[in-house]
Parts: sequence; structure tokens; C-alpha cells
Amino acid sequence: MKTLLVAGVVVALAYATYCFLDVPVPSDFPETWKVKIMDGKLRGLGKLDSLMMFVTGDKDVRTHPWARWILNTVFKLLHTGLPWIQGTDQDVKVYYTTMRGLQVLTFEPIQSEHGRKRPAIVYFHGGGFALLSEEFAAPTLRILAKELGAMLFSVSYRMAPEHPFPAAYADCLSVTQYIIDNSDKFDIDSSRVAVAGDSAGGNLAAAVALTLKQQLKMQILMYPMLQALDFQLPSYKENSKYFQGFTNQRVLASSFLRYAGLPLNYTDALLINNHTSPKLKKSKYASYVDPKLNIPEHLATVSTKKYVVETSGGDENLSKEIKKIFTNPLFAPLMADDEALAQVAPAYIITAKYDPLQNDGIMYAHRLSKNGVMIKLHDYPAFHAFLQFSGGPFKLEIAERAVKDLVTFLKDHL
Repeated sequence: MKTLLVAGVVVALAYATYCFLDVPVPSDFPETWKVKIMDGKLRGLGKLDSLMMFVTGDKDVRTHPWARWILNTVFKLLHTGLPWIQGTDQDVKVYYTTMRGLQVLTFEPIQSEHGRKRPAIVYFHGGGFALLSEEFAAPTLRILAKELGAMLFSVSYRMAPEHPFPAAYADCLSVTQYIIDNSDKFDIDSSRVAVAGDSAGGNLAAAVALTLKQQLKMQILMYPMLQALDFQLPSYKENSKYFQGFTNQRVLASSFLRYAGLPLNYTDALLINNHTSPKLKKSKYASYVDPKLNIPEHLATVSTKKYVVETSGGDENLSKEIKKIFTNPLFAPLMADDEALAQVAPAYIITAKYDPLQNDGIMYAHRLSKNGVMIKLHDYPAFHAFLQFSGGPFKLEIAERAVKDLVTFLKDHL
């Protein structure tokens, strides 16, 4: 097995080099060479996954412990240039604590506003509900702790497929409620607690916000995964050719299946929306993710304007199997009705122009705003997961700007 793994790594590196030369990058995207290197490395890892899947016969080889370790290490290298996170610095103390039986990576600012309790942000990492770890966003969380004088908590929640829905949601809710209820212990102002997350973590943050409502000061959603009904949205189609190492349609569909505890062999059906029956395609849930109803004119692309709602076809049996969980707002927050959305905390939502998930975030922002919730939406000319590259060897100017924008906003609103 070790020989096979070494051979696989060699093949993956060779493929990564090929990918560097072959990565399509939008003409208006700066710092092209950095993105090509990062995307090439991640696509190379995808090729290693495919090779090991062929060797082992396991369709979900990427969730094996060794595969998770490799991905975590690669992202740490991309973020910091080091295969580990730094423990402390002069501005922020970083340490682990245990809350409700879960490990929580804590970022405590050395300096904070004199005589005033601190705000807090509870963070849920991305990784398709199955990958990465609480260390994933450490460089960004360190910046937020320092600049805001806030406590940052990154939760090590249970992951799929070992622990399907609602495990991750339940863990994130439990830790957030614990922090609010024990605010004095952390010298936190319980009225200034926010939840945040990227990608799958954005899903978890939105679900927790739906539950805790006005107990939260704010929800911060970074290119969130919010629905699993329509994988043919304009942003899925337009952006499928860009930055595939960071995410793509197949990865997103399989991520939702893992989280739902459903077989990965349903993936192809999801990609062509064959998992929804004609009745479900005409339901209120479909209207919640209709881009013509929920994407503002100034953000509508040509594909959005030409989008046609498909109401025919679909596997009736599969639709019956997935409907209950795929329409559950705690699994897919875009499925929340207007009454539920009207009760949530204000939202700061970050989307990326070249991300398949762009439409999810834009539609959620629109529906929240329509229901009277204060929102701030930033749509950056960037790719999925770009925000984590505000520092390190592959630092991107667009990521630096996005973090600065977030800090500026939170100084006034958290």
C-alpha cells in the first residue's frame, strides 16, 4: 500500500504540473500564476483520489483518515507555508478548549477594549461536511481576533459520512449556545455573539442562525452551500470550467449526499436534477431557489436572464427518498420559508463571481432582505475559498481586501 501511495503522489504531482498549464482563468482575474499553482495542486489531489479509488474500490476514499490528513496539510502549506498552525504570537493567544465534549480552537486577543466585554464569533469550517478541520481558517481567524478585539471559536464538529445530518448542525448549535450561556466565563458580551462559516460551514452558520434567531448579533456567511434542489443554476453552469480544484458541481453534489447519509451513486442524478420529481420542481421549495425570482437585476448574468425552470422529468422514487431531508431548512437553509427568515439575525454574506455557489449566497441575501433582515452582500471577482488566502505564500490582493471589508463592517456592527 505504501508503494502505491508513493506512486500515487508522484502521479498527482505530475498531473498538478499539467493542470498548472491547463487551468482556465477568467480574463479579469489578477495574480493568475498563484491561482494556477493552487488549483493545479488541488486538482492533482483529486487525481490521487481517483487513483486510490480505482485501487481500493472505495468510492469515498477521500474521507479516509490519510486522505483527510493530506488535504489538511496541503491547505496549511497554501495558507501559511508551514504544515502546521502557529501556536501563539504577540497579539493573539491560540489554544484548545473543550465545550460540550467537542474540541474548540480558541483565538483570544491579548489586547481588547479596556473595561468592555468582548464580542465573539463562533466559526464553522468548510470542507463539504466531511473534510478539513477547525484549523482550516486559522490565519483569517487570527486576523479577526486581533483587529476586532474579539474572541474567535472554531468548532471541531462531527463530520460525514461517519456522522450524517444532523450531527454537524447539532454540534455547532450546542457550542454556540454554550458560549452564549457561559459568556461571563469568557469575558464575552452575550449580546454581541455572531456565527460564521465558509462553504459547508456557511450552511451550518445559517442553520444555527435560523434556530437561535435574535440570540445572535449577526451571521457571517462566506460562499455558503445553501440548497441541494437545483444543480443547474446559472452559476453552476457558468463557473464549472473555472477553479475546479477548489470545488465543482460533482464535489458539491456528493458533499450533500454524504451529509444526508445517502449513497454517492446518486451523484449523477443530482447533477442533472433527476432527483426532483415534476411535483417537487413546481413546489414552493423550487420557488425559493428560482434565480429569476431571487437574483436582483444588477447581479443577473446573461445565463440568469435566460434561465428556464425545468418542471418535467425526474426520478419519482429518488425524489420521495430525498425530499424530507433536502427540503429541511436546517439541512438546506434556502428552504426556510419567509416567516422563518424574517426572524434571523442580520447577515454579512460573501460570494465569489467564479464560484458555482455564487447564486446560493445571492439568493439567500435577496430573500433575507425581502423579509426585512438587514444584509450586506459582497460579490467579489474571485473563486470558492478565496478568503483564506489573505496571507501566506499565495496571498491574494482580493482576499486581503475582502478581509479588510469584513473587519471594517464588524467594527461598526458587531
